[in-house]
Amino acid sequence: MLHRTLRCLAVFAAACALFLPAAGAQGENYLILRDGRIVRGPAMEQKEGFVEVHFKAGTVQVPDALVSGLLLAGQELQFEPKTDEERAQLEKGFVKVDGRWERVRNLRLEAEKRAKEQIAAAEDAAKHNEWRFAYEEESKHFRWKYTVPKFIAERYKRAADAYFEIFARDWKVQRDKKKPKLMVNFFSNRKEFHRTSGAPGGALAYFMFLGNYDLCAFYDRTDPVFTEQVLFHEIGHYLHKLIDEDFNYPHWPGESLCEYYGGATWNDETKKLEVGLIQNGRLATIRGDMASGNKIALRHMITTEGFEDYTWGWSFVHMLMEDPKHAKNFRKFFLGLATDKTVKRERGGMNLKDVDGDEVLRYFMQCMGLKDEAALKALEDEWYRYIEALQFDGENAKVWEAQTAQRLGDRKRAQRLFEEAFKENEAAAPPKAHYDYALMVTGEKRLEHLRKAVAKAPLDGTYRMVLGKDLLRAKQKEEGEREVALAIEIEPGLAAAAADLDILLDD
Repeated sequence: MLHRTLRCLAVFAAACALFLPAAGAQGENYLILRDGRIVRGPAMEQKEGFVEVHFKAGTVQVPDALVSGLLLAGQELQFEPKTDEERAQLEKGFVKVDGRWERVRNLRLEAEKRAKEQIAAAEDAAKHNEWRFAYEEESKHFRWKYTVPKFIAERYKRAADAYFEIFARDWKVQRDKKKPKLMVNFFSNRKEFHRTSGAPGGALAYFMFLGNYDLCAFYDRTDPVFTEQVLFHEIGHYLHKLIDEDFNYPHWPGESLCEYYGGATWNDETKKLEVGLIQNGRLATIRGDMASGNKIALRHMITTEGFEDYTWGWSFVHMLMEDPKHAKNFRKFFLGLATDKTVKRERGGMNLKDVDGDEVLRYFMQCMGLKDEAALKALEDEWYRYIEALQFDGENAKVWEAQTAQRLGDRKRAQRLFEEAFKENEAAAPPKAHYDYALMVTGEKRLEHLRKAVAKAPLDGTYRMVLGKDLLRAKQKEEGEREVALAIEIEPGLAAAAADLDILLDD
């Protein structure tokens, strides 16, 4: 949750009709965004529900929901009381914020102090935004090298350490102290991740499971929750290695357990990691499969490697882990695959020990107390009922399903699901959903959704750049040039990088 005083301007505006005079001649204006970015210099005005930023190329309205702080050059905070009590208190130097009376002077000084601290942090981050100048630090259980702003990295560092401790407690594992801590290379964007890590084009992250180990991932500011899920999934593979570093976990249950913990999220209020949450995108995909009459058989999933291990497999492990009567036996099974001497293993790739699908099924049935095919079928039916009872955690199930289809390369299905999502609840669809959909369509429909992406994320330079280039192609010269100029003014790096954007290569 944002610090109370960092939200003071927005709170004041709602509570007592704050009026801000024009910026003075001295100093600069700063707009600090919740995702860590900072806009510095242009004239700005606090309006009802948004901040108006006057760039040279045009004016942009930034909703208060995206704003962490606003500091205008040379300004003094001014208040217009609404009630007799507020007038009396204001004469004494107090104003009500979040239900409490606060000294105006203290609030102004603290707000300015906090804003300046954020500005200093953002300027420091700018010095470390190239990989050769990356921050290098250690947390309790990991080494970190990163180019994201420190306050963003801190969240992931705390969450990763909490994940390590929860997994170590649940599965009784520990790190070999003779080896260094796992290095987590955390890049500030996807382009830097692919350029520097050497990851293939479709990769979102990867864990190098040989030697001293190495993990690479990137921060997607348009989808920080998904960033967290991807990072946790890859850390899961590292934690599985701590059970037996010479063992290669089968696709199921390995990937599925990574997805179970991958659905965890760090709670900034409680300072705890919440595990066992719903993977909305995975559930949406499963529901889509079921609606099409496609159900994955339990025997097939356990014995055969496939993408369903990430989706259906996640839901099955979720059921087993969340039910005390199943969890104990499942833990015995998962640990025993690597450690039980009765399990038949063979040397496979990289000279690691492997277990084939039939042996996985045999040992699973043994550990779960399933005596025959009828018992396996009964567990399968229980699993199907469990899926039907699961509830999405939030809105936009169709968007999650569409994004999953898109990542799998199923363009036709993704397009259909995005269209259904917009029809059901377009207001709740995130800007990236409109952008992703726009890249699948052409003509006016493409322009329409690029404009919607820009409206919901007005300070995303890439969205504006793509919109501007499309407008220029459509012979809408004035608007197109304005959007391109705004994109470069918002993100100056786009001036040189524009030609490198994949979407612009067909110019």
